[in-house]
Formats: sequence, structure tokens, C-alpha cells
Amino acid sequence: LNACAPIASLGVLLFTVQFKLDMFMYSLISSGIVTLIGITRLFLLAIAKRKYNRIGIIENSENSDATYKTIIITGLRLTIYGLAMVVASNIGNLIIANKLDASHVTPYSMAVKLFSLAFMFLATTNVSAAPLFGNEYSLNNWEWIKKMYRNMQITSLFLGGAIWIGGILFLKPLITIWVGPVGYPGLATVAILGSYYFFYSLSNLNYVIVNAFNYTKGIAFVSWGEAIVAVVVTFLFIGQIGICSAALGLLVGVLAITVWALPLIVGQRSNGVLVYDKKIFIKGFATVFSLVGVAIVNELLLAESGIKLLCRFLILFIYIALMLIPYKSEI
Repeated sequence: LNACAPIASLGVLLFTVQFKLDMFMYSLISSGIVTLIGITRLFLLAIAKRKYNRIGIIENSENSDATYKTIIITGLRLTIYGLAMVVASNIGNLIIANKLDASHVTPYSMAVKLFSLAFMFLATTNVSAAPLFGNEYSLNNWEWIKKMYRNMQITSLFLGGAIWIGGILFLKPLITIWVGPVGYPGLATVAILGSYYFFYSLSNLNYVIVNAFNYTKGIAFVSWGEAIVAVVVTFLFIGQIGICSAALGLLVGVLAITVWALPLIVGQRSNGVLVYDKKIFIKGFATVFSLVGVAIVNELLLAESGIKLLCRFLILFIYIALMLIPYKSEI
């Protein structure tokens, strides 16, 4: 279901563009799919609960009320957190439609959906590790948790950089093939969106830890703080830089709040055990930012041709090699 949501969202957007539907129909279909996925989640949760009751994992006890209360409170905190993320990522479309023109929504939304689809693979990788973290946490195996947390920092850094660089290099040809050049929001918007997903990728690992260890107290303030900053920045700059302001709002929001607040919560709650390894990020940032610069120059200077396509793949290959070689011995 985690994989279905962004794929379905992209599918609805492409369907809307292909058949030239209006924003009302796009919102209606998207809301219907989100509702269907939510109902499916509840259905699967009910099945799981019945199964666990049958095999005796969930037992009736004097502490059951307290357990359910904890589950409900945790669920509400995560729901509020998720709601803010939805607001932050979608409010840009409404501001663009209101302040500019509805025709500008499609290029921006198309780029966001494609980046979200790529980000899904990183998020799924991190989420799949949550049960492992939870199990080792119950065993108080902090040595394993610390090692895995460090390894996943490298993974998040590598995949986040690949999303950023890959978006700069390949988003334009992908969008052009499907809807034509009019669907491309511009290199500046794509580069800023890519940087947002890069930094958000670094934060996602900490969200998994927050979820697995139930460090959820206060995360609603983090997510809503990011959403508010994103909305304010978008409103302030929409008249000057157009749709690029929506991407800038997301980037400023994650840099101003989430990128440091979630690691701070995890570090404090784990008594300083789970903290970022500065050496990893110094080397990784140097590689990522250097190749982002090369990718931007490639897109600006070379005309669309077979040589440019070859350069795109070469830049991505160089990035992969530069990231894998120094970190291979550390994982």
C-alpha cells in the first residue's frame, strides 16, 4: 500500500493530462483513491488483529486499556504528522492555481509526482527496517541498532543524491516523451525540488526510528512547522519566481525545521546513541553537490542529442561509482 499511493497519484495525474480533465475531476479521483487505500488499510488491520487474537499474541489483561490508549495516542500523533506532510506537498498546487493560472499546476505537479515516485523506493527501504529496529530495541541491543542506523545513513545519502541528480538529468526527457515540452516546469524548479527530496531523504530515516521506537512526542510540531514555513515562503515569492516558489517553500521548510529537528529528537531520546556520523556526510555532500553542479551544466550547455543522453548516463554512473567505492568498506 505504501508503494500504491504514489504510483496511483502519478497515474491519476497522467490520466488527467491525457484526457484534459479539470482540477475538480483530478481532486475527486485522487480523493477517492486515497479514501480507498485508507479503507483497505483498516480492513487489513482488522484481519491482522483477528489473526493475532486467534494465535494468542494479543491477550486480554488488566493493561489492555492502557495499551490501546497508547496505540491510539501514537496513531493520532503520526496521523497529524502525516496530515501536515500532505498539506506541505499539495498546498503549492492550490497557491499556483490561485495566484498564477491553473495551467501552471500540471508541470509542477508532474515533477512532484515523479520525484515522489522515486522517493518511494528509499522510503520503502527505510520502512522495511522498522520491524528490525523495533525487535532489537525490545532486546536492548543498542550496538546492532547503532551500526544499522549508521549504515542506513549511507543508504539514505546515496539514494537521496541519486534522486536529486537523476531528476535533473532525466525528468525533462521523461516528461517530454509523455506530455511534450509544455509539461516540464523548468530546470530551476526541478533542481530545487530535487534538493528538497534529497534533504527529506536524510530525515526519513529518523522518522522511521521515531515510529519504530515510539519517539512520537513532539513530531506534530515538526511537521506543521515545516508546512507553515513552506506555505509562507511560497506566498512571499510566488509573484517573483512563479512555480519555482512552491519548490523553494518545500526546501526552506525542510531545512528550517525537519532536517535538524527529527535527528535532535532521536538523539535526545536515545541518550546520544543515535546521532549522525559527520564523516559520512562530509564525504557524501562533497560528491552529491559536485555532481549536481555537473548535471546542471550538462542540461544548460548541451542541446538535446544522443551525446547529451550519453552524458546523462555517464554522470549518473560516475556518481554511483564515487559513492559506492569509498563507502563499500564501511557498510
